[in-house]
Amino acid sequence: MRTLPLCLLLACAPAEEKTGTDTDADTDTDSDSDSDTDTDAGGCAEVTTGDDWAWDGSCPGMLTPCELEVSGCDVVVTYSGGMDMGMPTSGTVVGDQVTFDGGSVAGCEGTVTSPRRIEGTCSGGCSFTLER
Repeated sequence: MRTLPLCLLLACAPAEEKTGTDTDADTDTDSDSDSDTDTDAGGCAEVTTGDDWAWDGSCPGMLTPCELEVSGCDVVVTYSGGMDMGMPTSGTVVGDQVTFDGGSVAGCEGTVTSPRRIEGTCSGGCSFTLER
C-alpha cells in the first residue's frame, strides 16, 4: 500500500467557502504603559493638591516641605515652614512635563511620574524629587 504525503492530501481538499463578513476582528485599543499618570481633558497630567509634599535631592540640598495647590494645569508651591531653599513657587503642567518658575534655583523642569510624584532637574545640573 502506498501512502501519499499529508500535505498533498490537504492540497486537494476543497477550499472553505467564506460568506459574509468576519466579525471576529480585533477591536481592542487598550495599550499597557508603565506610567501611572492620568491626563485630564486640558492636556495635563494629574497632580494631587495637598499640604504634605516635599522637595528632596541635590537641588534643595535637604528635605524641604511644601504645599501644592493645583488648579487645572497650574501648580502653586508654598512653604508654610518658612524654608524654601530657593526652590520654585509655581509651575505649569503640559502633558506629563512640568516647567517650574520662581525661586532662586533656575530652570527647573520635571516629569509627573504619578499624581503624587514629580522628578526632574534644574539648569545647574542638580536633580530633585517633589513627592507627597
